[in-house]
Amino acid sequence: GRFVDLTGLSNKNLENLSDFIIDHEYGRILWKEPVNVKGKNMDDIVRFAKEMVDVYPDQQAPARGEGFNRRMEITIKNVWPKKGRDEARLAKKAERLKDFTEKRGFKFIEYKNGAYTFEVDDLRNSH
Repeated sequence: GRFVDLTGLSNKNLENLSDFIIDHEYGRILWKEPVNVKGKNMDDIVRFAKEMVDVYPDQQAPARGEGFNRRMEITIKNVWPKKGRDEARLAKKAERLKDFTEKRGFKFIEYKNGAYTFEVDDLRNSH
């Protein structure tokens, strides 16, 4: 992944970082609430793979508002229909993603140019 150099920030800023973004070739996460990144190894907390982003992949997420279980916007890049990219297939893919997102308890934002974006308020609310 790609990480912004945070070394110039004070400990106080690292402990209450607003608009923290991790941008990776497979996706992007924007935390919409301040997070404490001081001393954290984000590779242990966030895992990106093709058409997938996993937050807390090796452990249960903490309670809402703890750690990185805060409101976030997740974008998964390069999500395309399997058999072509005509308008009908793209519309069908968008509907499937919207249904999938809402069934999991998350908020669908958009599907545009192969980027699937949704909002998560609480990782533990996932169905």
